[in-house]
Amino acid sequence: MAPLFCKIPPQSLHILAVDDEAFNLEILSEWLSDWGGYVATAENGQQALAVLDGARQPFDAILLDRMMPQMDGFEFLAAMKADPQWQDIPVIMQSAAATVEEVQYALAAGIWYYLSKPFDRRKLFSIIETAVTDSMIQRQLQKLVREAPASDIIQQPIELQSVEQAQHVAVQLARLSTQSDKVVVGLFELLLNAIEHGNLEIGYNDKTRLLNAHHWMEEIDSRLRHPAYCDRVVKVSVNETENEIEYVIKDQGQGFKSKHYLQLQTHRAGDNHGRGIAFAGQFSFERMQYQGVGNEVCASSAKVAA
Repeated sequence: MAPLFCKIPPQSLHILAVDDEAFNLEILSEWLSDWGGYVATAENGQQALAVLDGARQPFDAILLDRMMPQMDGFEFLAAMKADPQWQDIPVIMQSAAATVEEVQYALAAGIWYYLSKPFDRRKLFSIIETAVTDSMIQRQLQKLVREAPASDIIQQPIELQSVEQAQHVAVQLARLSTQSDKVVVGLFELLLNAIEHGNLEIGYNDKTRLLNAHHWMEEIDSRLRHPAYCDRVVKVSVNETENEIEYVIKDQGQGFKSKHYLQLQTHRAGDNHGRGIAFAGQFSFERMQYQGVGNEVCASSAKVAA
């Protein structure tokens, strides 16, 4: 399988910035152009839809203002999500209205990240890179599920250590569910959390620093070889009933306070990670629960008929 994580060169990115303030658009265009990306602009949601419709090349990300005349950010988002050719483009909302209710509503509506104005260019670049990478990973996992050979079903017991192994296991086990396109993304997030936060003990602040420095995968590879972690494995089991399949994932780490990550937290809406577990629970599985100290999670989905 091809590697999921790779650094995305800014020169390859096509970004649409939508804001009714000319000064804000000028600043965003200057920042993103200096960064190396191609930037298109629109002053409201209606103009943005026209730009999407007339684009020769798909956009990789959209920077969307919340409050605009004629068609505001949420109205634009609803129209965009209703069109299959645009619905998977990651949208980053930027707004001065950053109440808890506003952020929660935005995340539930399908916003990938929520930036509170004012923000600096480094944070903006990091969020764009993460959003585009996350979107690419989801599409690649779903493509792998669709193309996996019917005979290639993984056998139990299952033990894994690396991100590459997590990708393979997520793809194969997701095919047991009727919602394989959603389950594969959730399974990969849970397996990745078990590896990096569980077995390798990379904390939240550590990951923030490593992502900003583009050293995250290097640190994972380094810790996988370290004597303190190299023998740890993630164990996965599958329990089946007549209509349901349950995935049980257990790591050998010290656990964590999962309740802080089971919901999309407003104070982390602008961070460049920290949403995977919440999204897995809300969008990938019918039920999901962490047990004990937090190093074991059970997630359930409807089962493919025999």
